[in-house]
Amino acid sequence: PLHIAVVHENLVMIKKFIQLMKLARKSVDKFNKQKQTPLHLAVKLNLQDAIKMLLEAEGDVNYVDQNGCTSLHLAVQHRLPHLIDLFYKHSHVSLDINTRNFEGFTPLHTAVSLNDDEMINILLDRGIDIDIVDGKSGRTALFHAVEGEKKAIVCLLLKKGANAEILNYAGNTAIMAAHARNL
Repeated sequence: PLHIAVVHENLVMIKKFIQLMKLARKSVDKFNKQKQTPLHLAVKLNLQDAIKMLLEAEGDVNYVDQNGCTSLHLAVQHRLPHLIDLFYKHSHVSLDINTRNFEGFTPLHTAVSLNDDEMINILLDRGIDIDIVDGKSGRTALFHAVEGEKKAIVCLLLKKGANAEILNYAGNTAIMAAHARNL
């Protein structure tokens, strides 16, 4: 029922279901068939008041859906940078900012793939590991930016201290990839 209240954006019912779950000492982190919690749905729908309520009811920002995406991954995918502050202000658990989804991407890799410099800056300011490699090919965010020929993102990451000499699983570096693309 809480999932349905979220999807229908019914804040009154969300609040009532949260109160009932608290009385019954039940977690608000119930999963639907896609392994989404009510918090995942609220993030996808950008329902800030619902997100606050769910976080204050101890909804876990680090739970993953069927794709291995946390609430942070979803906020990045849906280009909702303002939600990151909400997560930090209202979450009862520490946000695991470097978590990889099942494709091996951290939120930073996703922000780079979306060419979202605002999100990249926010994630870096929040302490995401700029040089963490993806779980599939061992490429850093910088390597992905080079391969995508995203020059502004490459410059941003280098300015923020990204290491261009980290080897991917095939033994190549971002510098090698840049030379191959004449960047």
